[in-house]
Amino acid sequence: TTTLVQAVSPVAADLYGRNDIEGLRRLFLRSTKYTTTIAWPLTLTLAFAGGVLLELWVGPAFVGVLPVVQVLVFAFAITAHNHAGFAALVGMRRVGPMVVRYFVPQALLNLAISIWLVQSLGNLGVALGTMIPALALEYVFLRFVLAELGLGWSVFVGQAVAPVAVPALVSYLPLACAYLFAGPTSALLLPVAAA
Repeated sequence: TTTLVQAVSPVAADLYGRNDIEGLRRLFLRSTKYTTTIAWPLTLTLAFAGGVLLELWVGPAFVGVLPVVQVLVFAFAITAHNHAGFAALVGMRRVGPMVVRYFVPQALLNLAISIWLVQSLGNLGVALGTMIPALALEYVFLRFVLAELGLGWSVFVGQAVAPVAVPALVSYLPLACAYLFAGPTSALLLPVAAA
């Protein structure tokens, strides 16, 4: 998804330079929808079929790290909504205010929570230390981007999130059921994920 949005920054800079705020809004909403269209299927596949993939790729001993993968891909599915917004902020030269509001708090919380949880949960604690601040600060990031673009939450959710999230959740329901009933290492998960 980060490769997909590389073109957003120069386009956003051009639109911002021409004071085309409506063009910036369309760029942000469409790019966010595209990045989440890529991110959600990948993350849902890894979350539910990750055990099989780990077993095939690196061996059965690594299936135990599936919860770490699930935590990290859950966080990625949520923060994938940020990629186009960050690229637009770069093009608008508005990343600076986010350093104090988002990036520094996220880094500090990540470090503190990871150090605290690694003692009792190991790698899962570090994964949670990454996920918790990202999710906790998601609202802060999106609120800033939406304010910069003059967009409301209902427009963002209605045009960029719901058109991807609703079909993805519905279409991956069979995979979730297969995961629950067949188990995390069942070979059945791969064809269900592909379907």
